[in-house]
Amino acid sequence: MSAWRVGILALGMIAAACVPSSSVPESDAGTLATVTTAAAVTVPSTVVGAEAIYERVAPSLAYVETSMSSGSGVLLSGGRLLTAAHVVWPFDEVRVFFPDGTTISDARVIGTDLVADLALIDLGDPAGLPPAAPLGLGTELNTGAIVYQIGFPAEIEEFPEAAISSGIVSRKRYWESFDWTFVQSDAPLAGGQSGGALVSQDGQVVGITNFLFGGVFGLSAEISAVMDRVALMGDAANLEDLVGRYPPRAGERTTEAEIALDHFFDQQIWVIDEQVGTDVVVEARTNNVSWMVALAADGFWEASSVENDALAHLLEFTVSLEGPLFLIAGSGSLGEVTGTIESSVPMVEWIDVDDGLPLVSGDTYFGNIDVAGETDWYVIDLQQNQAVTIEVDALGFDPTLSIDSTENSGEPLAVDFDSGRGFFGWNPRVVFTAPITGQYLIAVEDVDSTGPGGYFITVE
Repeated sequence: MSAWRVGILALGMIAAACVPSSSVPESDAGTLATVTTAAAVTVPSTVVGAEAIYERVAPSLAYVETSMSSGSGVLLSGGRLLTAAHVVWPFDEVRVFFPDGTTISDARVIGTDLVADLALIDLGDPAGLPPAAPLGLGTELNTGAIVYQIGFPAEIEEFPEAAISSGIVSRKRYWESFDWTFVQSDAPLAGGQSGGALVSQDGQVVGITNFLFGGVFGLSAEISAVMDRVALMGDAANLEDLVGRYPPRAGERTTEAEIALDHFFDQQIWVIDEQVGTDVVVEARTNNVSWMVALAADGFWEASSVENDALAHLLEFTVSLEGPLFLIAGSGSLGEVTGTIESSVPMVEWIDVDDGLPLVSGDTYFGNIDVAGETDWYVIDLQQNQAVTIEVDALGFDPTLSIDSTENSGEPLAVDFDSGRGFFGWNPRVVFTAPITGQYLIAVEDVDSTGPGGYFITVE
C-alpha cells in the first residue's frame, strides 16, 4: 500500500495488530463451515528457553497476507489456520506462507467472528502441512509469568521467518459483556503480530494476539476461550450470534437500483468488486437532500459528494485497492428520500439486518458495524416521561450513541461518546427520558471510521 494511503488512514494509539500490505480471487467463503476443534498437544514441562520454544512452535505459525494487510496465524489440526478477523476482512481468499516454504496462494476463509476478532482459514489436506501448534488449553498463567510472542510483526518480505520476543504477563483483563479474558503482556510486538501466538514458558500456545497499544503492550485472547469460540463457528445455528458478516458476492448483480431512505440515520450500501485500475462512474438522483460515498475496504474514500447536500450525485473514480468497494447512500433530510442509482459496473445491495429492529427495556442485542463509518439504527417505543438507560459495548471500533425522533430537525435529543467507559474507555451510555409518547430512533455510529466490528447494545 502506498505511503499516502497509509498516512491518511492512520488510526492513533490503540490499533489492531496487523499491518498494511499485495490479489485474491472471488470464492463462496462468506459462510461458515464445520470445524473440528484442535486437540491439545502435550508438551513436556522440561521445554524451557526461547530457542527451544521457538523451534517447537514457530513451524506452526503462518504469515497471512491480503492485498490490504498482513498478519499471523496459528495452525490447528485438520488443516485449519486460526487468525484474527481484522487480518483477513473483507477477503474470502488469502495467501498463507509457513517458514518451511509451504505456500497456499488461495486459502479460503471459512468463518469469521467479528466480536471475538477471530477467523478460520481452510488450508486443505493437512498431510502436506507443518505440525499443528501445541495448545495449552489447561494452562493457568499467573501475573509475572514469562511469555513469548511468536508471529510476523512489521513484515514486508514475501517469504519471511517468524519472529520471537519475550516479556511477562502484566495482568489479565476481563471483558464482562462477552465473558472474555485477555492476557496483557509487555512482550515487544508491532503491527503484523495479530493472529500470532502468545506462548508459555513450557512451549504451549496460551493466547491469540488481537490488540497492541502503541507498541507498549499487547492483549491476547486466552486460548481456552478462543477454542470454545472456534467450536461454535462450525455450527450454522450460531451464525447470527457470531455475525460472520462478509460483503455479499452472490445475489442480484445490477447496474441500476432504487434508493429508499426512511430518515436521516438510514443508509443503503451496494458492493462492487472490480480489478484495480477499473474506471467507475456512479450517478444518483433523489427527491430530497442526500449524500454518497465510494468507500474502499480499508476505509479510504475513493470519491464522495458528502459536501454537496445535493439531489443529484456524480462519483467518478478509479479502483485503487483490490477487494470489495462500497457505495453508500445516506440521507441529509428530515423526511423520506427516494431516487435511483446507476453504476457503470455491476453492484450487489448489502442489506443491513440490524436496521429497524425494535429494542425493548431489559434486552441486550448483538449488532455489527459492517463497514467503516456505517450507522446502524433501531427503534424503541416509549411513554411520556419514561426513562431508559442505553449503553453500547464494543472492542473492534469506537462507537457513538444517539437518540432522536424523525420529527426533530435540530441536534439529536441525546448523544454520547464514552460515558459508559467499558474495556477501552470508549463505550457510550445515555440516560434518556422521553419528552412525549412515541417511537424513537437509536443510532450506533462509527463516526471515526474504525470499524467494522461487533457490539452489544443494552436497554434498561
